[in-house]
Amino acid sequence: NDGKNDILIVYLDDSADVQKTFLRMFSLTGKKEFVKYAEMLLDSSAASVYDMRCDTANKGSKSFKRLFVSCLKTDSTMFTELVYWDPDSLSLSRVFDDPSFSALTAANVTCRDIDFDGYIEVPVIDKISGLPDDLSVTTDEKTYTFMLLRWLNCIGDKSKREIVSFYNPVDSYILLFPWKDDVTVKYDRSTATTKFCSWSSFNSSVGDELFSIHCVELDDLSGVSDKEQVLYKTSTHAFYFTISRYGESMGVSANSLISSF
Repeated sequence: NDGKNDILIVYLDDSADVQKTFLRMFSLTGKKEFVKYAEMLLDSSAASVYDMRCDTANKGSKSFKRLFVSCLKTDSTMFTELVYWDPDSLSLSRVFDDPSFSALTAANVTCRDIDFDGYIEVPVIDKISGLPDDLSVTTDEKTYTFMLLRWLNCIGDKSKREIVSFYNPVDSYILLFPWKDDVTVKYDRSTATTKFCSWSSFNSSVGDELFSIHCVELDDLSGVSDKEQVLYKTSTHAFYFTISRYGESMGVSANSLISSF
């Protein structure tokens, strides 16, 4: 926050038996020379960097610059290193002690301002309630697992509630998910339809369907019924939804689904 741009570099040092990962911060002096102002160790399990983003968060009267580094591990899973500039100690500080475990996220799901409060949130994998056979699907010789993501805001949090979303890795979408433990999913592979149903944790059983989301390719809409409404369209795919009477009685509406997708 001194008015000058800084350069931050993630450096993987594999010259020794145990790899070390550094974050290094450089700035340009008045003599137009680059000077390294700070350096810190990051989680050594980072194999490469997938994405880097930054924002400014406020806590009381102090302002913090935060850096979100999405790191890929060798097994293609991803985690977030959250680092901020501490104006008191004039140094870099890490938020997560063990990010490769505590800040593990789904592959390709990066940090973002999920609730539009002006701050970037960190996605962390959480389990979704349901029957194990319903929560995964094998297609094209690859197994996908449906999951929840909890979105953390570690400094300057303005959120009034815990932010939880459903992640569908087969059709690649995120849906804000306020029901958490009370709703589960079933996937119809033949029609690429995700059915969202009530869930009884007491009986460990799937109940009535609330709504469904159907993914289709734009060049083939033959499988879309007249009852389905448009949820979202990309350049190649369209998403449609239907809401059951039970879902309507539970407060699910077209507006709530469209705004949560």
